Amino acid sequence: MNRMKRLNKVFNRSLSRSFKWIVVFGIVFILLCTYFFVPRVIVEIQNPVVGFIKRVVDDSGKGNKINPSLKGEKVNWESSDSLTLTAVLNYSQMDKVEDTDVDISKGTVVLLHGIRSSKNQFIEVVDSLGKAGFTSIAVDLRAHGESEGDFCTFGVNEKQDLVALLDALEKKNKLNPPVLLWGQSLGAAVGLQTMAIDDRIKGAIIESTFCDFSSIVHDYFGFHLGVNNEFLSRFMVDRAGSVGGFDPKQASPLTACKSIRAPVLLVHGTQDRRISIDYARQNFKALKSHQKELLEIAGATHLNVWQAGGKEYFKKALAFLSNVKTGSDGK
Repeated sequence: MNRMKRLNKVFNRSLSRSFKWIVVFGIVFILLCTYFFVPRVIVEIQNPVVGFIKRVVDDSGKGNKINPSLKGEKVNWESSDSLTLTAVLNYSQMDKVEDTDVDISKGTVVLLHGIRSSKNQFIEVVDSLGKAGFTSIAVDLRAHGESEGDFCTFGVNEKQDLVALLDALEKKNKLNPPVLLWGQSLGAAVGLQTMAIDDRIKGAIIESTFCDFSSIVHDYFGFHLGVNNEFLSRFMVDRAGSVGGFDPKQASPLTACKSIRAPVLLVHGTQDRRISIDYARQNFKALKSHQKELLEIAGATHLNVWQAGGKEYFKKALAFLSNVKTGSDGK
């Protein structure tokens, strides 16, 4: 009996030590993931773990249809940090001016996709815009689609990329005025930040976007992990900025809105759990434009604004683009 008691004590002590080591290793593993891995997931677009999760939990059926190819003229241009970026230019399907090579166009619409998507997100819109008389340029943002790069900077570098794109198109005489934007989520955030620094952009449709990078990182932790710790999210914001090579404070559509006077149609789903509709309301209030509208799509989530809005939404969007004037503030 005494021998059994001694064996039990030895076993319990060994089990206790093993448990302690498991706890220690668990804590160390979590800390290492928090410092090295999670920030990369936020900003690294081609991260293999994120790609695996997207394949396992694919909610694309709830969102917009993506066509595997986009017809049109391929456009490549170079960013200020020497990345080769890609877009597809699609001309208006209206008749050309008689005896010339000049296209009749109501304007050029720059199409900006959401995070971890691509220019193919807009395949159906490109066709509709062409038939309505618009030239369109569907962009692969840096690190997305066919464009080079590893990290998304949530507008800090992307806005400069778009300025460089407009410069390149202007030099080739392929920028039919007025220049307009249509962006979704990340693309919408990039669009607002670009409008604040480039007055060639005369109007924009802005769908389902955020106010600033810090807030959206905090919200995404709550949405995906059920964690809403302010200290942890601030740490992740700073680390993500360090990994991605940008200042998180500069990724602020809300700050950009305070200097935008061009017409803007803000669109947001009332049931968007990923990016709160409150951000659309804040951006709308901050806009300086006299021609602005906030369109709240009843029942729409972050991924199905087009489906929930239906034909009426696209009719309104085309009407907005058609009514934008070439002067500042829609005048």
